[in-house]
Amino acid sequence: MLETIKKFWGLIPVAIAIIFQITTKVFEMNDMFLKSIPSCIVYWSIIFLFLLFATWTVLYMLKKMTTTSRDKKITYGIGIGFVCVIVLVTLAMAALSSFIAFPQQEDVERNGIKMVATLRGTTEIYVDYYEDKGTFFHSSKILGQAEYGETPYNPLDKNFDIKPKRYTFYDKEGNVLENYDVEVDGELEHF
Repeated sequence: MLETIKKFWGLIPVAIAIIFQITTKVFEMNDMFLKSIPSCIVYWSIIFLFLLFATWTVLYMLKKMTTTSRDKKITYGIGIGFVCVIVLVTLAMAALSSFIAFPQQEDVERNGIKMVATLRGTTEIYVDYYEDKGTFFHSSKILGQAEYGETPYNPLDKNFDIKPKRYTFYDKEGNVLENYDVEVDGELEHF
């Protein structure tokens, strides 16, 4: 048994990564989505597990290179180069997507309801408010939306007091609690 584990240790990270993915999907099916920081940790854990698998693959090919003919050594050498290129491309894409895939979030409370404010948009800035479900999770149910328009500032940053152009907040049953639009027929109006 120990010899089998020693021989195939590189497949253990793959199994763990699959378990991470399945667990995340089960939570999502129960309307429990990971907040940005836990989601980022899971994401980079999977990347790390991929790197362990790639390391195992390269070590396996290096071991095979020492015990095979010259023609197979060339094939294994090409395989090692290919794995290294895949690792470099994966790391570059993972680093780039980390900045895009994980929006800034902040826990807030409004109208007595705990929510997770999620920033989205690059030129037009919006903030979506989801029901908070504890330290690691939020719901997919939107309890509020705010539109800030074009602004170079982050509305979730406490250093800036940026007022939204319009916003709407709901209770947990979907009833409107607050609705505000900065321009209705050119007039400032509050509902």
